[in-house]
Amino acid sequence: MGHTGLVSVAEATQRLRDVGIGRDAVYILARKHGVRIGKRHYLPRALVEGLLAGDPETLRIIREGRAK
Repeated sequence: MGHTGLVSVAEATQRLRDVGIGRDAVYILARKHGVRIGKRHYLPRALVEGLLAGDPETLRIIREGRAK
């Protein structure tokens, strides 16, 4: 999707694999914090970037189960 505010599950999986987050976990995150457009799931780019950076606020959002 280019540089929009969304990241596909496939792209997120490739990027998050380096920090130890696998495909199944990415799908769980997408169902909980992402959006579904047609048959595809997308995650907010800020969430993926926060996970890559190890941002404590991102981890809190995931742990508490809600996004702002």
